[in-house]
Amino acid sequence: MRLFGAMMFMALVAAGCAASLPSVPQDPHQMTGSWGGWLIKPRSFEWINLEIRDGGAFELTGEWGIQSNGVLVVRDGRVRFEGSRAWRGTLVLTDSAAGPVLKLERDDRTEQGTLHRWPRAG
Repeated sequence: MRLFGAMMFMALVAAGCAASLPSVPQDPHQMTGSWGGWLIKPRSFEWINLEIRDGGAFELTGEWGIQSNGVLVVRDGRVRFEGSRAWRGTLVLTDSAAGPVLKLERDDRTEQGTLHRWPRAG
């Protein structure tokens, strides 16, 4: 009976993890705009701004010196950022009660961020 319970628990955990992944390919056009949020580093954190333009070009800047420019590309249904100064990783657009949220994770998994859309000045 314990084995059955353990198997059911594992099945529910696996189903929950699968449900949290985006089920449709991400569209970089939906990510266009100004984003801001906290980048979590191994020993600190930093406020960053990410500007994504219509053609997929981006500019990333941070309070304490982070700077990168590059482009967004779609590979295997995932949106990737490929920028200068070793800034490469994935972006995932999700919804929250407060509006769209952009999750950023570098390929080396040392830094992750949660960004929110900012209104454009103008």
